[in-house]
Amino acid sequence: MRKFVSIKKLLGYNTSYSLGTNKEGVELSVDSAFLSTLMVEKLLEQHQSFIESNKDDYPQFFENDAYNPKRAVIAIPNNFTASKIEHLRECVLDVKDSPIKELRFIYEAEAILVNYINSEKN
Repeated sequence: MRKFVSIKKLLGYNTSYSLGTNKEGVELSVDSAFLSTLMVEKLLEQHQSFIESNKDDYPQFFENDAYNPKRAVIAIPNNFTASKIEHLRECVLDVKDSPIKELRFIYEAEAILVNYINSEKN
């Protein structure tokens, strides 16, 4: 059975999710931290694909002609606790081979305002 789980619901909990059983009958499961990191990894891959296909529009993401962003800004929900923010930070920094070394946080409400202001300029 498939269902949607928001990354917000995974952060800060030590919940394991069953993936079923393998051929030997052993149950396979993953924890919420792994799933969160996997989601962030896929988001970074999609970002890289988009930026590389629009390379001329985003020169700031390249160093020596290679995709190499150094920092990220993450919008966090207004109700996130310090432990959930720390978990989110760990998920981003735990991504294998991630170029991201510095994180900045902004609350979702502020991110919406920034997006609105920037969309009005364009």
